Order: sequence, then C-alpha cells, then structure tokens
Amino acid sequence: MKHYLLFTLPLLFSCSTPIASSSLTSIDSPSSVPTVSSAQAEENVVDVFVFMGQSNMAGRGDKEKSIVCEKGHGYEFRPVSDPTTLHAIEEPFGVKENNTGINDGTKKTGSLVSAFVESYYQVTGVPIVGISASQGGTSSAQWQPGGGKLEEAEARLSSCLDYLYSLDDLAIRHIEMVWLQGENDAGNEVPYATYKQNLQNIVDGMKSKGVEHCFTIQIGPYMATESQEKHDLYKVFHANQIRMAEEMEDVDLCSIKLSGVPESMMHDKNHFYQEAYNIVGTDAGKNVGTYMKEGSMPSLTPYSAEDDAINQR
Repeated sequence: MKHYLLFTLPLLFSCSTPIASSSLTSIDSPSSVPTVSSAQAEENVVDVFVFMGQSNMAGRGDKEKSIVCEKGHGYEFRPVSDPTTLHAIEEPFGVKENNTGINDGTKKTGSLVSAFVESYYQVTGVPIVGISASQGGTSSAQWQPGGGKLEEAEARLSSCLDYLYSLDDLAIRHIEMVWLQGENDAGNEVPYATYKQNLQNIVDGMKSKGVEHCFTIQIGPYMATESQEKHDLYKVFHANQIRMAEEMEDVDLCSIKLSGVPESMMHDKNHFYQEAYNIVGTDAGKNVGTYMKEGSMPSLTPYSAEDDAINQR
C-alpha cells in the first residue's frame, strides 16, 4: 500500500473579491469536515490541486452542460490573469490562463474539473483551490525540466501558495496534482520506459514545489472508425498507465472511465462531449477523495451505461 502524509499549514486570511471572506469562512462548520482533526476544527481548510496535461485535461466540452460546482465547494486561483483573489470554480476552467509558458488560446470550452471538485467535496467536505496548467497537443517531452512548461506549472503553484499563505484563518491540508496526458505519446509510440521516466521527472519537479502525490487519469480511446492502428496504440498506452501506477511510488491512477466511453460521446477522433468529462471528473474526484480519507485508492471501475445517470441529475 502506498502511504500518504497528512499535514496542515496555518495561513493568514483576509477579505478578497470576488470571493468574499464570509463566503470562504462559511464553507464548512467543524463537524462537516470529516478528515480534519480536532486541533484543526476552528480553522478552515482547503486542498490545493494543479490540473495538468494536454487537451482532454484542458477540456474540449460544452460549459453549458458541465457539472455545477456548488458555492463554497471549490475555487480557481488564476496566477496569470488575476493572482490577487480566488474565483468560484466554473467552466471553462482555466480559459484565461495563457502566457508564453502554457498557452491553450481559446480552446478550453468545458472540462472535467468542475465535476472533479464537486465530487471530491461530497466525499471529503473540503474545498479545492484549483490551478490550471494544461495545453492541448503537448507531449510528455515538452513537459520536461528546462522546456518551460514544467517550470510554468511550478511557478503557478508557487504563486497560489504564496497567495494562500497571505490569508488569515485558513489551512492547507494537501497539495496535489492531477495528470491527464498521453494521447500525443500513445499515437507516436513513445516507449514505456521513456514515458515513465518523463512522468517521474514531471512529478519530481512538482514535488519540489510542495506537491505530495500525482493522480493520473487514463486517457480516452482513439476513434477506431478514424484509425484502427491508433486505436490499438491507445489501448497499449492504457495498459502502460496501469503498470506505471503500480510501479511508481508517488503516482496513482484515479479513473479508468474515459478509456471505455463509446464513440457517441466523442466529437472527433480523440476529444469528448461534456457528458464524458462529467463522468470521468465525477469518478476521479470521488476516488481521490476516498484516497485522502482512507490512504489507499478504491478499486477502479470501467465505464458502463449506468454512468450516464450522472448527466441526468
């Protein structure tokens, strides 16, 4: 079993807009935070997550159909466009966060993040402060030390932590990353050992800035009707992601739903309608939340037609 260290950092908290201090300080009463110790009961806590990867992390869905993250259940820190406050989580998550380091233009249209954050809150009672660090089309090689993207993700996390440290009556419980990337590498037949080392380098870089653990989401399929060859290559990568999570001490796979969704949930060869992002985000958030409470990842289940009920709520 992989072990997980819980820690708390006392912070300073002050009013900020557009999230007023009263909104943040009222998100949880002490009794509604199941994983917070009695010593922490009078403090508000948040978990910080950096959402990293390529286009399916960035999100190519429809914001109008996204899962709503309820008030007080999650916040976005925008280190590029507005590093002076917290914003309520909404889709498209991270659409304003473009600079020379990470730039997805206007391609972010709806992601899995809102569903992840809401589902995570339902399990833990702890809101997430999320940071966007994703760009479509990127390979794992482009996220290596010295290439600029990893350094930008590290800087975004550091900016968020500096801001949170400046607030009063708030504690950071966990600092984590979620990684959804590999379509580029799968299609280009990047060897297992190469990708594994690339991922380790990325995780090591983020850990140097405070991240405790990396949670990976299995990539989706490539449309077989577009290319059976690439569809098969993606299946090899799916197996490799399971193997990596088993072999790497600081990496855990948190959802395998996306790899099994039907082509009816895909609007092109390897991107998805919002319904698919809602399903995988809800699943991943629930599983990571359970990991936080119990110290181990629950058994992961593949997509089934029963998952569609998430989009009928």
